[in-house]
Amino acid sequence: MEAHEIELGGYRHVYHVAAPERPLYPPVLAVHGFGSSGLQSFRYLVGPFRQYGIPLYALDLLGSGQSQKPDLVYSLHLFADLITEWVERLGVDNPVLLGHSMGGKIAAATAAAHPEYYGALVLAASAGFQRNEALLPVVLQHPAISRLVEKRWFTKHVLYGTPLGKVMAREESRAHLIRLKRSFHHLDLDRTGFRERLHRISLPVLALHGDRDRIIRRDALIRIRKDLPQSRTVVIRNAGHLLMKDQPILFTRSLKSFLDQHTTGHQANRFMTVATDEA
Repeated sequence: MEAHEIELGGYRHVYHVAAPERPLYPPVLAVHGFGSSGLQSFRYLVGPFRQYGIPLYALDLLGSGQSQKPDLVYSLHLFADLITEWVERLGVDNPVLLGHSMGGKIAAATAAAHPEYYGALVLAASAGFQRNEALLPVVLQHPAISRLVEKRWFTKHVLYGTPLGKVMAREESRAHLIRLKRSFHHLDLDRTGFRERLHRISLPVLALHGDRDRIIRRDALIRIRKDLPQSRTVVIRNAGHLLMKDQPILFTRSLKSFLDQHTTGHQANRFMTVATDEA
């Protein structure tokens, strides 16, 4: 993937591009999750995307990857504005907005804030839709927890034993958690008012989930269907939280099928489907 630098909102950002020789679909703008980067999360899709003619743009969010990491309060509003400024600067029309994990709720908020810029929304193992997720900002911004997060022994010996263990084992993830410690209320769909705005999104929506995901439970798909009733849901077998890595071909085929239905004007199947090795 080719690396590019761009200034968005006065901050330096880095994004990567993989362009097929003959684009057949609208560009997919990919937003990564917590403790990751655009290249790290979506590099597994480069080959399949090129095979099917899907252009891929992967952004390092502000505060992540190779983009600038200022000391400020990060919010869904901030990310929505920065991503949409990126779209304007790229000059692409009706791109597909793809968000993974924390990037999923950022993508959903972006589509809610600026729907006129996007042609479709794709949520991959998206955060923001789990039961009891509203408790996370309360817990993570508690002063005692904030102090513990800054201790290496806490992330190494306590958090490592949770489903987030492999994620928190990386120093970048720990640094990202510390960087966001004042921001969790501002990254919550309910507290920011974005939850009630999701119903206004008229874009076609695809929600992808791995059947072996131990970080985001599959019942998040039920909430996605409630908040975004037009969504099509697909469970990909033999895939964990990073389903782009575990099943890049099935991921791409599911996306291609969705785009084919969308671009040909057919209404997406609203019932849950399961992608198998024969898909």
